[in-house]
Amino acid sequence: MQKLTGIFFYLTVCLAGSAAHSGGSSFSIDGKTGLETRGQSIDDPTATPIPFHGNLERQELEVRWSPIKTDALGNELILSGKLLHVEETDTARPLCNQPFSIYLARQSDKRLDWSKKAIYSETMMVDGFSDKEGNFVGSADLSKTSLALDNHGTVQVAIASASAGRRGRERWVFRRNDRPGISSSVKMLKLPPAPKLAPATDELNRLRSWPDDDLDGTQLLRTAMSLQKAGKDSALDAIDAFINVRIGDRQWRTGDFDDERVVGMITHLVFESKDGSPPPPSYICFFDFAGGDDGEALKKQWPNGSVMFSSGIPFVAGRQRGGFAGVMPPIDRFSNWIKEHGRLRNQPFEPTVDPLNAAERLLNSPIIKAITDKTEEPFSGSVQINYIRRQALAMVGLPINPEQPHYAGPEIPEDLWRRLIEVAKSTPIAWDSKLQRFDARRSSPRYQELIDEAMKSKMEPCDK
Repeated sequence: MQKLTGIFFYLTVCLAGSAAHSGGSSFSIDGKTGLETRGQSIDDPTATPIPFHGNLERQELEVRWSPIKTDALGNELILSGKLLHVEETDTARPLCNQPFSIYLARQSDKRLDWSKKAIYSETMMVDGFSDKEGNFVGSADLSKTSLALDNHGTVQVAIASASAGRRGRERWVFRRNDRPGISSSVKMLKLPPAPKLAPATDELNRLRSWPDDDLDGTQLLRTAMSLQKAGKDSALDAIDAFINVRIGDRQWRTGDFDDERVVGMITHLVFESKDGSPPPPSYICFFDFAGGDDGEALKKQWPNGSVMFSSGIPFVAGRQRGGFAGVMPPIDRFSNWIKEHGRLRNQPFEPTVDPLNAAERLLNSPIIKAITDKTEEPFSGSVQINYIRRQALAMVGLPINPEQPHYAGPEIPEDLWRRLIEVAKSTPIAWDSKLQRFDARRSSPRYQELIDEAMKSKMEPCDK
């Protein structure tokens, strides 16, 4: 139990349901002061404002932290607890309907100074409202931190004040990074163990980060090999387990776009139709081939519709779709198709060519050169070439600025790429069957040396 003094919790509206709802979000930053302001909408059109007693900032509060949990796949930390107002008679009453901000250190076992403000690069901030019982819940995306559940370490947390507002029929939590974490709420909580997952389910879950958060396309190959090794029945069990965890008990069995992409993509890659059976269902993907003549040509070359294979190495096109309108179809249509009509493909997925040479072959192929030679479209030409090269480098363990994995990332100098290709010809980067990955540094330190030299020469004087 932690006691808080001197915190100002704003008047807000009563939430009669669960401890956290999510809606839209907003973010702004002052270019001169660096002040960050972030907001999270709470979709609750039935809520009405209920006043709370005054002078709350002078009352004593308690925060009772619950043990940290994870979701079933280990993607998110579930941070929860209870806010209490302690009266002069030591009677504790739930502090309901209060906006909050949880500060969470992005590294384990590290103590941060939140006495004046939180620095976003080292602190994750989770917002929400407490419910009518004073309970609060927030979830933090583990992929945005350096926290490792397998190490069984601790992580620093705290509560900071936030304000509430309304926009139409939505409530919003507003918080700013210049608000200090309440000193008496700061606590080191034990990180939970990682959930135990079947190997194939774990690989499916890891595939969700590709390519938006991680350009390493070999994760697609690892997932395919894991499902193929498991056999059809176990592979289907792994896919069903992934689907059931991701969509929970929703009546309309749809996932988000990452879930749709992962299950649809792996179904097309690993399974094929039995003789006389229909093809697998199509899937919605934001990085599939764009419309027009170019897109149609690519679809004929790669019927999968989103992944280009060169010598068995997967690449995605830097031609992002603008959005999706309509209701997504049930995601379990893929597993239903596998049960009735699918069988495992009888083809190896272990790569025999390194990604650098595979990328070079892809970019020199007539169908791709016909697109990349054009300059009038935002996703062709040099942008497309750079995106494919960055994917190749990520796959051999040499990511260029991995914090920017999307297609508009930093440019790879032409001279650097040519020199890397020359090294790859003389010192091939072999696939490690045991670790199931490429490792350019292990093959030769020259790869990293070339990148360091090129990136150093591109630095501006003010960067040095």
